[in-house]
Amino acid sequence: MALNLEIITPDEVIFSGEVAMVVAPGAEGEFGVLPNHAPLIAELQQGELRIYDKVEAAKPAQIFKTEGGFVQVMGTKCTILSDKIAAE
Repeated sequence: MALNLEIITPDEVIFSGEVAMVVAPGAEGEFGVLPNHAPLIAELQQGELRIYDKVEAAKPAQIFKTEGGFVQVMGTKCTILSDKIAAE
């Protein structure tokens, strides 16, 4: 089962697709999101947003730098909203 991830800024959709896992810079530390994670709305701080195409992967498939924002998780859907985010 995959996690449907969307990364959105006010200007565009930066990423939309299926991933295995996302590691995000939460306001109180990093946290990981897998499919069927408990429902969550959390604040993001400045840092790295890492996307993995396989849970056991040693390296992330993609890395984004974010200036903060919010994440919402519902079942197999994860939406990240940020004013400023860019691929590394």
